[in-house]
Amino acid sequence: MVDGGVRSSDVRRVLLVVFVVLGVVYALTLAPGLTWWDAGELALAADGFGIPHPPGTALYVVVARSWHLLLPGVSTVLATNLLSAMATAAGCALLGGWVATSTGDRWSGVAAGITAGAMTSVWRNATETEVYALVFLAIALVIVAADAAGRRRGARWRLVTLYALVLGYALHPGVLVVAPMAALLAWPVAPAVAPVPRPSARRKRARTSGWGEMLAAIALLLLALSALGLLWMRAWHDPVLNQGNAATLEAWRDVVGRAQYGSTGAWPRQSPWWAQVGMVVQYFDWQFALGVSPSAVPTWPRAVLSAAALVVLCIGARWHWQRDRRTARAVAVLLLAGTLGAALALNFKTGWSFSLGNLSDGAVREVRERDYFFAFGFAACGVWYGLGVRALARRAAVAWPGREFVVGAFGVLAPVLLNWPATTRRGVEAALPHAFAERILRELPRDAVFAASADNELYPLWYLQGAERLRPDVLVLAMPLLPTAWYRAELARRHQMDVGTDWAGVAAMRGRVLAAAAKQGRPVFEPTYADDSVLKALWVRGGRLVGGHAEPFSRVVAALLRSGVVVRTVDGRR
Repeated sequence: MVDGGVRSSDVRRVLLVVFVVLGVVYALTLAPGLTWWDAGELALAADGFGIPHPPGTALYVVVARSWHLLLPGVSTVLATNLLSAMATAAGCALLGGWVATSTGDRWSGVAAGITAGAMTSVWRNATETEVYALVFLAIALVIVAADAAGRRRGARWRLVTLYALVLGYALHPGVLVVAPMAALLAWPVAPAVAPVPRPSARRKRARTSGWGEMLAAIALLLLALSALGLLWMRAWHDPVLNQGNAATLEAWRDVVGRAQYGSTGAWPRQSPWWAQVGMVVQYFDWQFALGVSPSAVPTWPRAVLSAAALVVLCIGARWHWQRDRRTARAVAVLLLAGTLGAALALNFKTGWSFSLGNLSDGAVREVRERDYFFAFGFAACGVWYGLGVRALARRAAVAWPGREFVVGAFGVLAPVLLNWPATTRRGVEAALPHAFAERILRELPRDAVFAASADNELYPLWYLQGAERLRPDVLVLAMPLLPTAWYRAELARRHQMDVGTDWAGVAAMRGRVLAAAAKQGRPVFEPTYADDSVLKALWVRGGRLVGGHAEPFSRVVAALLRSGVVVRTVDGRR
């Protein structure tokens, strides 16, 4: 800890300033309704206290449901969007307060907190319904608790750290990225202030306190993990959204362990190591100035600005090291664990847009961009960038007395202004997910079956049916879930659609769906938008980046809505 430090009142001011600034930024760029990917499913889970896809995110559903009840008259998806904004702003405020305390400089905390929240991947999670926003807040709480545990050498704070970490795991396993940093921070650094007791009394007290802390840790561990039991309890009531149907111990274990997605492990690698590292570098290039050229492919203007931000980041890392080596090491650990460590552990396929058009056509790719998984590492980059701005502002004050605040404000607001055009969710495409889903449901005849083949078709439709009660007569069939036994059982239980108890392959299951629907006199429809090769061609021509996925999909959807034909029968007649 540096000499002087900051007063608690200054830390409170840092918390307030960071929270208000980012809260306003997030509110102005907040999605007004549904967004693509998981947002519709998570919002539906909050609306009906349901169970989203594995690992179920039990604690997220509880928090989101409670938050929605506190906002009567607000639509579920808008409420959950606001929850993401408030949670991320609060997490960045806690990071800012922690930096101010460790460096002894309140302006450093303000700069670090704001710039951490201005990183594109952090910002995008904050403006839609997304579980990673609450995970970010949980990570910030773990950091603050672990730092207090190390500085105060108190068992109470070590227990708080453990509880926050395990409770965060019940929120989402992604919180474990902060575990190495928490272990480093929680290591005792300050000498004990109490009088030194006699050796015999010291040994007795150590044994007593050691056993007591261990028992308390076990109790808190079980208490935190009990949140996962909500999946089993809620599944017994079979809510509208009941992915995995964790009503048995085996099914509960499969949901928590994400068994339906399989386990890739760290080896063998699903993509060449250079491609996985290249994805991290590509995503880093999106963090500071994406609005300058909002394309997945690198451009010279953005590359120059990203390189300049990297220089400022390194200056901030050096300044942090000089002020407080302990917390500088901790930020370095989070940065490495949240970027290269995440790439190693998650073992992704080649990124959806990484070197598209240059790699072989047979490259196995992710179905969407995965930069949101690396948001916590990029937040650490934002912290050091903010400290670099602070260091440069202090140097500028020597040459230009009285200009320190101007230089600092310019450097802090630069990523906010440069990212805004590509990060805001209030553009012309904001209403597309809702409009697309509503158009599909209204075009379908009564008691139709709609065969959805991807999340962007499925989740908006489920949300409109479950939360807005639109066209409940339509069966929105999740084709990607047909390989799972629990979903085939759900079709038979809820819709009397028997497609068999075994998985017989895509073609055979499609035939079973048609046969089962024919027995009930229900026509089967599917969407008409372009196939994946068309979307990739649009990417090669420089498709924009919107919310971590390609805008070409939104462009195709917009064209479909203008064309007047969104669905067709499975034999292509309509």
